[in-house]
Amino acid sequence: MQRRFAKYLLPIGLGLVAISIVLAIPRLLVQEHEITAPPTLLEQVVAENFNSTYASHVDPFQVMKYQQFGQSAPLYWVDTRLSEANGSNPLCGISSCAFFAYIPTDRSYRKVLSLYLNPHLPPDVALLERMEILHHKQPVLHIHQLEGHHLRQFTLAFNGQQYDITDSQLLAKRYD
Repeated sequence: MQRRFAKYLLPIGLGLVAISIVLAIPRLLVQEHEITAPPTLLEQVVAENFNSTYASHVDPFQVMKYQQFGQSAPLYWVDTRLSEANGSNPLCGISSCAFFAYIPTDRSYRKVLSLYLNPHLPPDVALLERMEILHHKQPVLHIHQLEGHHLRQFTLAFNGQQYDITDSQLLAKRYD
């Protein structure tokens, strides 16, 4: 009797392995890393957001590239904070700095998100989280901001042209 069942176990086992590999493919294809941004993207960010006084003194920004299975084009998250040695930054105020997201087009990049955010968060909290969920073939984003002693989590989804806030929640955990 054990032999009859044994001949069925191998195909079932191989089937389960194949299914788990297929389910893991989207996770294996997710790219999320700091990159040296394409020069044309950096030039465009500077031209669109800095006046000529600052443009020649801009350090490279921190740029994150997000790309995952099913996504129509990579999403570039641009953190405009400049190095301390560069002095004042016109895109940073007392408590916030400008953050942008761009997607490539045929000849340039399209700004799909422009926010001023407070980057000073508790050590275990990420300013930005990219979700594995896609909306109009771009990732849904969670952005965190301190509101008193709690975090406010904003959910942003791509509407085909730009990112919109689709939800906002005050999270229960308290930060002192």
